[in-house]
Amino acid sequence: MRRNRYESCNLGYINLTKFLLPYRSQGSYRLEKSSARLANAPTTTQIFDLARLRRVAAVGLRMIDNAISASWSPLEQISIETRANRRIGLGVTGWADCLAVAGIPYDSEQALTVAENLAYELYSAAFSASLALGVEKGPFPNASDSILAECRNEAAECSRARLRA
Repeated sequence: MRRNRYESCNLGYINLTKFLLPYRSQGSYRLEKSSARLANAPTTTQIFDLARLRRVAAVGLRMIDNAISASWSPLEQISIETRANRRIGLGVTGWADCLAVAGIPYDSEQALTVAENLAYELYSAAFSASLALGVEKGPFPNASDSILAECRNEAAECSRARLRA
């Protein structure tokens, strides 16, 4: 995709603390010396309402896309480029708070595992929502110039295409 100095990216975020499940600790966690892992630490599915998180991620992606269509910019060229490329970003906030509630140290292997699982859920939900938007609204104007043009509706292929760019 051609880069342009007038391009913008529209961003949104999801507050992860709103997706915490009621969780009661089964006592304190202890560090296993052999693996530096917490024994009895909660898993991603015990911490987060992942089904609701996936639904909200899809709605969030649609909201950001709609914001592009409805927004104005101080320069017409910014509006043109933004609508032609439709760059968006969906992030999260509240991560450290969620780990604290779950009793998982921020710098632990469990925190990394939960983060990887959570990132996969969000990426997968956003990717599926993006495909649905493409079917509903058609491809964005510069889609054929995009590094993602070679994707065949598969998240893994799109990830590889992005890494090659």
